[in-house]
Amino acid sequence: MVTDPNTSPLRSLLGWINARSDLADNEARRELGDAFEWAEARSVLVPRGSFARILCPACSGHAVRLELHNGNHVVRCTETGIQLVSASAFDRWRVDVGSFAKDISAAMALPETSFRTRREGHLFELGSLDHDGRDKAVFLLAGGWDTEILETSLNALDNLSSRDTGLVLTTAKFPLSLRSDAKHRFIPLEEIMALEEDGLKIDRLSLGKWLRAGHRPRPKRTDAPEWHEIVDRAVSSLKAAPSWGTVQTSNARAIRSWAKDRKIDHKLPKSDRSIVRHFKALNPID
Repeated sequence: MVTDPNTSPLRSLLGWINARSDLADNEARRELGDAFEWAEARSVLVPRGSFARILCPACSGHAVRLELHNGNHVVRCTETGIQLVSASAFDRWRVDVGSFAKDISAAMALPETSFRTRREGHLFELGSLDHDGRDKAVFLLAGGWDTEILETSLNALDNLSSRDTGLVLTTAKFPLSLRSDAKHRFIPLEEIMALEEDGLKIDRLSLGKWLRAGHRPRPKRTDAPEWHEIVDRAVSSLKAAPSWGTVQTSNARAIRSWAKDRKIDHKLPKSDRSIVRHFKALNPID
């Protein structure tokens, strides 16, 4: 099976973890490709029953239900008509973050006895890694940058040890505020690992570059003004609110109000147009 050329198996897996979302069987198989069998066998993907509807496998343009037609499982596509499918196409999967964390630890050849779950689904202690003659604790910080989850997980990291915490592998690209955090050395998993047919593989050359460079390996496009991160956090919190809509200027005012409640509104640009341009580019309204 060939993976989607516009993504990668690991990027898809990390995206599902960050979104904390279930996925349909056909989506999982398409995006993981040959690595799907590994993920199922290692319980990285665990079954969660089945979906009542899935995206049409024929055209991907609408939702469909599973039906029986002349003794066969079918879906009705608005473009191509009745299509034969396997009932397993409606199987529902979720990523088991704990199993995924254990496989990261194994890929890095860390001792199994050192593995600890520190916050279920979010923070795992993978073991320790020798770097420059010193043992560095290695953690996995899983999930997107939801403010409450992030703050709770970082507090847990701070409480684990009074010494330098060591390396914190992240499932999401870290926000700008973490780049200036001297205590933790954050490394996005996608920068140092790949998911292949037989499992996770670590790129030790890339890991070495990140270790030598610390948490600022090189300038990237993400080196943007601090207010970009504030807008991203606000949009993440507000998109589920009833007040969030399609009127861009109203949403910009809602972002300012969100920031004002947290006493950080002075960091936003004066122009609502700048705010709108940013959240439309990175967080398009559904």
